[in-house]
Amino acid sequence: MTTDLFTNDYVTYDQYGLVEARCMATNVPIKTRMEEPSRLDSKRFVYVVGKHANYREIPVLLADNSVSFLMVSSEMEHVVVGEPEAAKITDQIIRAKQLELENAGRSREIVSAVIAGMRDKKKVLRRLTPQEIKKIFGGNN
Repeated sequence: MTTDLFTNDYVTYDQYGLVEARCMATNVPIKTRMEEPSRLDSKRFVYVVGKHANYREIPVLLADNSVSFLMVSSEMEHVVVGEPEAAKITDQIIRAKQLELENAGRSREIVSAVIAGMRDKKKVLRRLTPQEIKKIFGGNN
């Protein structure tokens, strides 16, 4: 496995919002904004973000005991999330939040305050096991 996994900014925004999401590990596009006819008025179009066929999610446990889902491509759905990867993923999640807040026009002070509070709470600890996922989210699969 290469050491450059989980090192890129994986979301792109413009004045209308999210443009694209790429695999957090490899930077391959997995979600893209597109135009779609409005369901309310067929003469108008709306923007939607559609998942590509290669879109997958990896559940991880965060330091605040919450669960986050990493967006990855199908080729990365079984990637190991050990300590080195977890540190990089934590940095990615925080950077993505920073980009989201900046795109929303938040002040530098607000962005700094939110980001400072995320470092310990949103630290990625590890990938969840199928048994843990079942226990957390229920179901009989």
